[in-house]
Amino acid sequence: MESKSCCFLATDKQRPADSATLCLDVSNGFPRNDTVVVNATSSNQQNTCILDKIPREEIGLDNYIELRNTMFLRVCKIFISLLIINISEGIRLNITGSSFTKNKYSDSHVILAYNNVGPLMCVSDCMMYKECNAVNFNRNKLECELLSVSYPGDSITDMDGSYYTEIGGWKKDKDECTPNPCEVGQQCIPAMYNNHICLEFEAPCDVNPCLYNNGVCRNKVNDYRCICPKGYYGDHCEYTPCTNVHCHFDGYCVISGSGWYCNCPGGYYGTNCEHTPCTNVHCNNNEYCVVSGSGWWCSCIPGYYGTNCEHSLCDMCQSNWTRFADSCYYPSTHMQVHNYHTAATFCHGQNSHLVEIDSPEEQVFMEKLITKTSSLHDFWIGANDIDHEGIWKWYNGSYNVLNYSHWCAGEPNNALQGEDCAALNVNNIPGKNFCWNDYSCKSYHNFVCEKSISAVSTTTHTHTQPTGTLVWRTVARH
Repeated sequence: MESKSCCFLATDKQRPADSATLCLDVSNGFPRNDTVVVNATSSNQQNTCILDKIPREEIGLDNYIELRNTMFLRVCKIFISLLIINISEGIRLNITGSSFTKNKYSDSHVILAYNNVGPLMCVSDCMMYKECNAVNFNRNKLECELLSVSYPGDSITDMDGSYYTEIGGWKKDKDECTPNPCEVGQQCIPAMYNNHICLEFEAPCDVNPCLYNNGVCRNKVNDYRCICPKGYYGDHCEYTPCTNVHCHFDGYCVISGSGWYCNCPGGYYGTNCEHTPCTNVHCNNNEYCVVSGSGWWCSCIPGYYGTNCEHSLCDMCQSNWTRFADSCYYPSTHMQVHNYHTAATFCHGQNSHLVEIDSPEEQVFMEKLITKTSSLHDFWIGANDIDHEGIWKWYNGSYNVLNYSHWCAGEPNNALQGEDCAALNVNNIPGKNFCWNDYSCKSYHNFVCEKSISAVSTTTHTHTQPTGTLVWRTVARH
């Protein structure tokens, strides 16, 4: 059987059986596999042990031991000519003085990790590295972690099958590596003639594979693991708390400690900016909400108005005013009896004018409206011929010539001279009730004011969401 790795053992003048026992780590006696045969004999003369990849059957030794040590493999490959070791001053596993703490694991910087070793060899190896001050040993896996423990940042945790110890309480016979003369990042190896070798070594974490997002690398057996900051993850800590976060509507993810939040555009909100300024807005009468910057407004179809299109033009007339077509009408009470000009002034103060009757339908409406008042007075309307006798116009600011009229028979006749203003008769005389008659403008009558809805501008509010400044938009509805 040809060996697959090489290692060495150097002992003092002891019996071969004692050397083998030491090598096998007497406290545990774990078997070694995948190893090479090493001469463990001695004589009265100072002997040397030359390591080589020689089949066991060719050595011809009475006593041998199988060992495996991955670091020694590197020594064999690089410094085979130096591995002629002074047996009388060689490496020992005569380790005493302390013990392991059962089922404990130190989460610390791992200098190097390897397997197929016993606990005492793990301690002995730690002494060969200047920065090593503790070890984790896994009894179930025969794994050794050489540690550089730094308190208070590192912590001890519970772990079944793991044993922990600090090197300060352990002792071994003095050799060329005690105290350790090598630098940090080097392994000290005792050599012949009371010399030592400082050998630089490589570990999986040397290439800094956990570079992303300040991850911390921990060496494992022929491998590594990355300890990522809270919220970060991935084999190399390459993923952030924002990696799988999608913020809607041009929002963007912001890392906050170990978490995240979506920075939403003005007016947008929600965990992922999924809500728009219109999310909780209800526009009435089947209308729809329109996002406007960081605010909103309801787009109302003709006939509706208000912040949420909640009002109909049918509802636009004030109290005591009555809607017909696109106008609101106010008939004066029996206590409101004025001459023509005072009545016109009153209507103007109400943002209206004396009624302008433009159609038979409106005439019928006026008759019904006046009937409800139970007034016995005639009602002024907006028609007059004050400017030119016989040319009747509407007194509504535009002075349009009448395109519809409903004069009583024989009217207007200017019978008393100066009858320049028109009114609706209320006399219950057949053929003359509610027809128009001309009177002196100084006469006292009731009156009807008219206000055009088509001239009213509805106001649409553009709101910020959910709170903020209110911006006003005015949209004319015709």
